[in-house]
Amino acid sequence: MRFNFKLSHKAYILVAVPLLFEVIFLCTIANLLHQVEQENIRETHARDVEAAANSLLQLLLQGGTVSVISRLTNRDDFEKQYRSLSDKINEKSLKFGDLVKNNAHEYEAFKKIRAFTFELQQDLATAHVALSQNNQLQAMRVWLAVNKKTNAMFVAADQLVEEQQSIQQEKMHAAQKRREQLKYVIASGVVLNILIAISLAIYFNRGTSRRMALLVDNSMRLAKKMPLMPPIGGGDEIAQVDEAFHQMERALSQANRKERAIITNAVDVICSMDADFKITAINPASSNAWGYRPEELIGQRLLSYIASEDIDLTTAAVRRIITDGAAGNFETRLRKSDGSFTDMLWSAHWSKDENSLFCVAHDIRERKEIDRLKRDFVAMVSHDLRTPLTSVQGFLTLLSVDAYGSLSESGKQSLQLTESSVTRLISLVNDLLDIEKMESGMLSLQVETCFVDDIFKRSIESVKTIAEQKAIFIESSVRSEPSVRADLDRVTQVIVNLLGNAIKYSPEGSKIILSSTDVDGSVEIDVRDFGPGVPPEMTQAIFDRFKQVELIDEKKKGGSGLGLAISKAIVECHGGSIGVESFESTPLSTDQCGCRFWFRLPNSGAEG
Repeated sequence: MRFNFKLSHKAYILVAVPLLFEVIFLCTIANLLHQVEQENIRETHARDVEAAANSLLQLLLQGGTVSVISRLTNRDDFEKQYRSLSDKINEKSLKFGDLVKNNAHEYEAFKKIRAFTFELQQDLATAHVALSQNNQLQAMRVWLAVNKKTNAMFVAADQLVEEQQSIQQEKMHAAQKRREQLKYVIASGVVLNILIAISLAIYFNRGTSRRMALLVDNSMRLAKKMPLMPPIGGGDEIAQVDEAFHQMERALSQANRKERAIITNAVDVICSMDADFKITAINPASSNAWGYRPEELIGQRLLSYIASEDIDLTTAAVRRIITDGAAGNFETRLRKSDGSFTDMLWSAHWSKDENSLFCVAHDIRERKEIDRLKRDFVAMVSHDLRTPLTSVQGFLTLLSVDAYGSLSESGKQSLQLTESSVTRLISLVNDLLDIEKMESGMLSLQVETCFVDDIFKRSIESVKTIAEQKAIFIESSVRSEPSVRADLDRVTQVIVNLLGNAIKYSPEGSKIILSSTDVDGSVEIDVRDFGPGVPPEMTQAIFDRFKQVELIDEKKKGGSGLGLAISKAIVECHGGSIGVESFESTPLSTDQCGCRFWFRLPNSGAEG
């Protein structure tokens, strides 16, 4: 059965197993030491009992001898010695009793010896009295009895001493045996401890270190885009991280396959080059786009295929991208395999880490052709359409002043409608020409210092007639006499466009407010109307070409849809900004509805 431990569990095992063994080992040693100590205590006790018995017997013999000598010699010093020995015998007897009181067998032997000792002391005292009375016969009888009792006591004492000697011998052998066991346990514990440490090290190495090495190897393989080793088994964190690596490798492989599929099937040419323009990799799109197979281009310099007149511009553009370390675009004409040239738009990015320029080349021949057709169309409109329309407008003007005779009332109405249509058509042509100039960067500005009040007067005069037709009053408000650095005609065109829109969408009899305000070093010009307003989702799109607000009243629609786009381009050419705010009516008032178009231009002080 295989256990799948986590790393934390393995760490616990690595610590707990040696710790548990050490506890068991120390407990075993402590038990053996305790047994050895008990054997030593028992051996010491036996030795003390033997010594106490021998000492007591020795004191009794000395007491008997001194008692006889003291009576025979009548000397006081022997008498004193006898009394001292008697006291010592009593003291030794008490100590002997304390020594063996906890051992029933020994205490029984002690009681026999103590009884003999008491009787002997009594007999000696009796013999001592008999000698003091010169009754030597009685003393001899007592001494004979003492001798018998002494022999009996010696037998009892010798029996106790022999038992204690036997115990000493037994305990000495037991202690020696315990010491041998202790040595064996210590040696075995050391060996077993080493084996456990080695086993745990092998287990940890096989279960963790080796698998960790495989994990590191898989991470290196993943970084080098090499196939990974088989998954690491187990349920710990290492296996989980390895599984994450395999999932990442599968995800990266899938992403790489998709990336290769995209690059392989891309219509645009995708390639990489070094700093010397040498192509290091390219996708198969080069075959369709240029007629060169990828293997024909790899190792070749791109400049070899660029039109000679574009080489300097291409080199400068690429060098700038490499120096800035950012993305950039440039156009070139590239020679195809059939000798013809095609226009290519290059999007390039320099990678400092890989020391490579990654490029996407898009064929822009169709766009160039469309641009050419557009220029031809604009030229056609400018020369072949606007001039005849201007002539027609002049002729209609002559008719309106009866230069060719008076017209009937219905004829004048038809003439008026025709003049309006021609005027609108000329305006459309002019808008188309303006927007084309702006897109091609050909819009030129005649910048001068202009007073806002003068711009307002010119603008209001331009829309005065159509405002009067709807009885709309234009209120003008200029604060602090501001001036701007701008093209007078173009700024007037912007305000006229905004006023024209406001008039078109405002209800009859309403008013339009034209005002200016100083804001953060700029002059903000506002055109405020009280019409239906601009939907919030249209506030940005309304400045795109051909975008108009959808109205319920389709009759109010008209124009080219280019006026606001042209106005935005003119304002941005001046370095300004333009926007719109819409207001909704409230239940208490409908005067707050409508919208406010605004644009900002740098004032003349900021410009200077």
